[in-house]
Order: sequence, then C-alpha cells, then structure tokens
Amino acid sequence: MNTITQEIIKRTSNIGSLVLYLKNNREYLDYIHSNIPESVLDRQMSEKIYYLVNGIKSPLNCKCGNHLKFIGFKNGYRKTCGEKECFVNSRKESCIDKWGVDNPKKSKEIIEKERESILDRWGGKHFMMDDSVRNKFKETMIDKWGVEWSQQNNEIKSKSNKTWFDNPDREEIIFNRKEKIKNKTGEEKLIIQEKKELSIIKTFSSLDNFYKYRLSRIGEASLLKWGKPHHFQSEEIIKKRVEKYKDNITNRILDSLPANLTYIKREPNKNITDMYIFLNCNKCNSDFEITRQLFSHRKSGNVEICLGCNPIHSGKSGSENEVYSFISSIYSGEVIQGFRLDNKEIDIYLPHLKIGFEFNGVYWHSNLYKENNFHLNKTKFFQILDISLIHIWEDDWAHKRDIIKSIISNKIGLTTNRIGARKCQIREVDNNLVRDFLNGNHIQGFVGSKVKLGLFYEDELVSLMTFGNLRRSLGQKSKGDHWELLRFCNKLNTQVIGGASKLFRYFLKNFVVGQIISFCDYSRSTGELYKKIGFNFSHLSQPNYYYVIDGIRKHRFNFRKDKLVKSGADSNLSESKIMSNLGYYRIYDCGMQKWVFNI
Repeated sequence: MNTITQEIIKRTSNIGSLVLYLKNNREYLDYIHSNIPESVLDRQMSEKIYYLVNGIKSPLNCKCGNHLKFIGFKNGYRKTCGEKECFVNSRKESCIDKWGVDNPKKSKEIIEKERESILDRWGGKHFMMDDSVRNKFKETMIDKWGVEWSQQNNEIKSKSNKTWFDNPDREEIIFNRKEKIKNKTGEEKLIIQEKKELSIIKTFSSLDNFYKYRLSRIGEASLLKWGKPHHFQSEEIIKKRVEKYKDNITNRILDSLPANLTYIKREPNKNITDMYIFLNCNKCNSDFEITRQLFSHRKSGNVEICLGCNPIHSGKSGSENEVYSFISSIYSGEVIQGFRLDNKEIDIYLPHLKIGFEFNGVYWHSNLYKENNFHLNKTKFFQILDISLIHIWEDDWAHKRDIIKSIISNKIGLTTNRIGARKCQIREVDNNLVRDFLNGNHIQGFVGSKVKLGLFYEDELVSLMTFGNLRRSLGQKSKGDHWELLRFCNKLNTQVIGGASKLFRYFLKNFVVGQIISFCDYSRSTGELYKKIGFNFSHLSQPNYYYVIDGIRKHRFNFRKDKLVKSGADSNLSESKIMSNLGYYRIYDCGMQKWVFNI
C-alpha cells in the first residue's frame, strides 16, 4: 500500500480535518485523483477519499445510470440515486425479497400482525375510531395545515391528486378495485351498503340530511371554483365536455373512414355539439363538407358518403333498397318503388294488395326536416284512399331485421308456418321465457307483466299474450279489475289461427275483469286484431316523439327535464333545448290508437 494512502487512512478518524488538510496538499490531492474513477473527480472530497480508502475502481451507479446518493464517509452510499422513482422501485424490490409482495400492506402476514396489534391496543377497532387519537390527529392537522383533515387543504389535495394521476399503476389499481367489488356476492354488497347507511345515519340523523348536506357542500365548492351552483352549469366545463365529445366523435370518424376518403378538418355547426366534417374523396377528386349526423346516417345505412359521388337528393337509401329487394324476393305481384299519387309518394307500393311500405330514415325523417305530424298525416291520407301504409323505421331494420321481415310477410299474407289454435295448449309462462320470446319476436321487446299466457304447439311456445296493471307512465290510475293488454305476438314467420281469441277468452274466464285497455301503434296497424276479439276503438293520440341517439330512437321518458337537470343541465332551459344543445334531435311517430274492452 502506498505511503500516501497509509497516511490518509491514519487520518480518517477525523474526516473533517482530513478534508481541509488534503485541499491544501497538492501532492496528496493529485495522488487521490489519479487513483479514483474519472467520473467522480467533481464530487465532494470526503466521497473521493471513500473511493480511495475502499479501493473502488469503477463509479457506483444506480440502475437509472445516475450516481448513488452519498450519505457520508462513515455510512457510505444509499441503494439508489435518491430520485423518488428509483427509491420506490428499490423499496418494492426489498419488500418482494422479504415478503414476496411489492407492498407490506399486500402481505397477509403483515396484515395479520397489524390486526393483532389493533386488537391488543385498541380493542379490535381501528385506532382512528378512538376519540383521543382522533382528537390528537385533528389538533396536529390544525397546527400544521389549518384544517382538521388533509383533503380539506388545497395544497395537500393538489399533491395527492398529482401523485394519483402520475401513478403508473393507476389503471391497474382502478381495475382491481372494480373487480374486487364485482366479485363480491349480493349479500356482501348488501352488508357493505347497510354499514354505509348506518354510519351516515349515525352522523347526520337520516339519509335525507346527508344528501342535503352533500348537495350544499357541492354547491358551495362549485360556487367558489366555478361561480355556478353546479359545475355542469359552468361555461368552461360545458366547453371542455363539448370539446372532449367532439374529439371522441372525430376519432370514431377517423377510425371508420372508407378507403376513398381522407380527413381534412372539422368546424362548428349551428348547434353546440354537432359539427361539419371536411373530407376529400379520391374517387371524384373533390373536397366536400358533411355534418356529423349525415355522416353517421350514411355510414350506418351502408351508403356512399361522398356528397360529390352521391348528392343528397340522388335517390333511395341503401337500406330502403334492401327492403325493396326482400319484398320482391317473396312476393310475385307488382312491386313499385317510388309510387306517387297527388304529389305524395310511397317508397314501396303493392297495388294489387293496396299496401304501402314507407321507409323512414331517422335523420331525414326527424324534426330537422319533417314536421311533427308528417308521418301521421301521410298515413291518414292514404288510408282515405283505402291504402294501408306500414312504416319501417331505419333503426328497426338495422337491429330487428328478422322481426320486420316477419311483419312484412304477415302483412302480405305470405307467412310460411300456419298452426291452428285448437292444436295448442294454454299455459302460464315464466318470466325468463317471456323475456326471451318478446325480445326475439315483438318489435317493442320485453315489458314486465303480471299475467303471461302462452300457446304451446308440440311443447314449443308459439304465441304469447301478457296483461298488467294500468301504467302510471301513461297517466293511468290502477284499479283492481282494470287491466292493460301489454303484448301479443306469435313466433317469427308463424301464424296461429285463432290464437289471440283463444288466449283472450282464457284470460276473461280465469281472472276478475271489469275493463281492459290496450294501445296499438298506428304506424304498423289500424287495430283489426282488437276488433276481432271484441275491443272498441277509443281514440288516436297525438304523435309521440323519440330522441335519436347514435342512430337509434330512444323513448322520451328517459330524457325528462327533471332527470336532465339532476344530471347537471341548466334548469332555465327546456327539455328540447337541453337535448338540442347535446346534439340530439327528435323524430315523431304516427301516434297510438287506444282500444277498450268492457265486460
């Protein structure tokens, strides 16, 4: 060992005085620099001495490439460079080595020890449930931060939020939490809910008091931050939500663009959330602008999107042509597409049967282009001329095509499977079978009911009729002997001759009945079935409207103003204005016929 090195080692008992000595001794200093790695020459003197004394010939680096954090000559180096990410990773590795998990709180052994400690010291309850601990905690928080709870301090809250959003495992944590809740049994979820409610009642005396308190706090926070009683009323929030909505729509459009189209840009439309999409078509080598709604309409209808190749008023839609092709394939008589009479047009007309089929696109037949009574007036006009008009809605054709085809076949009189009701047995049907049968065979799908009667042919359900109490949603008050006939339908492409009469007679015979009402969709029927089983026509209602959302008609009942306001909409606006601002439009049907049966 060199004499200089020996001399330095002797003096290391007082590292401070040694550092001062070496700084003024050029010979010793040059010797140290020539015997340690070049990359540590600019580090502090005590660290250089540590390298020399311990014979370290290469730099001590962290996994990230930075130098390890130097503690001091006596204790040497930390395991990492001191950066948070490296420190956290090192702690996880140590924890995995010791406990087999990356966090002590994930170790069953640690959790069990913690439980034992809580049981011994706090009687089995969490220490924060102890009044003395809780009061001490509050005092400390007030002294240090001026609040009783950390999340009441904006500085802590912002740090906490940043830590959470910067956490690389955030998505995995959220997923695991959801899975943990999802995997709990119904009984476990009920117990958790009951515990929550009991805790709330203990603090606030009742759930209503808690909801009022929470709403008031939300209102206070919103007023403080946004100047509005609810953050959804803030123009800044509305603008952000609208922009996010537009970005999502734009991304969906980009993902679904046909090969012949290239996206250029987007610009606002007159309505808040709708927009114009600017595209280039390489077929006709032209740029064009199209509304987002029309783009979606043409895309879902499998129609050429380009307004140069396919101008707006160029003819029939692809879906209408599909309906025409289907009718032509099953019916041998004359089928006219685009039949005109007194300046009114029927999309598809069968003159020998005097039946017309009107195909209603949910965009072009909405209130953006048609008046509220358009479909009703058209139906009445042709009914006066003894022509039955059946309306086929675009979303039904797209999503319930088999049911629509069965309705068309039945109207034309070409139902393939005919069964006599006398060959069938009547049974009351369980709810699961009713749900599947209605969803698969009735255009309006399943609705809950009290009485479910079915006709079974060779042990298969072929016809179904359901009854229930009068519905409050339709403005009716229920009475003991008053019923509503809710649904009747046969299996697809099946006609059960006398089936409705047989089911209805069974109901009258086996249940207490004073009056029965039912409603018939005037866009598909004029109620011939009701006449056959003894009902009397009451009246025809005004056309009802639906909101078109993602190309599908949604019942207006789900978008009442009170529900929209609860979701944060401006209470000063009407329902239609709120929905219009969200980019949704209305479409009107032909109204409903009400039929009444009295004993």
